[in-house]
Amino acid sequence: MNEATYTLLMSNTKVLNHPTFKLADGIIRNGQLAQICGLKIYVSPVITNDKVLVGMAKKCATWVITQPLTVDVMIDPQKKYTIRASEIGVCQLTNPEALCLLTNVRA
Repeated sequence: MNEATYTLLMSNTKVLNHPTFKLADGIIRNGQLAQICGLKIYVSPVITNDKVLVGMAKKCATWVITQPLTVDVMIDPQKKYTIRASEIGVCQLTNPEALCLLTNVRA
């Protein structure tokens, strides 16, 4: 879901008081902010407003590397080392039946 839909979800007292609701522990990883009913809630600006994408983890898609991991080390003598690492890839849908797009969730 996107930020606006997440704000609406977090302002709903039924969600906040649900016994299975819990916020992310410690540092937020990869956009995962909370969990409810066994579903992990991720926030991303890629999802348009008023829509929620629900998927089965490790069944709906896979990561395909288009450019392998590269690491560059820049040395500034007697000062610092700057290390930059990057990898480019795309998420490839492998099982369309493992995804569900919910629309009109603000109504």
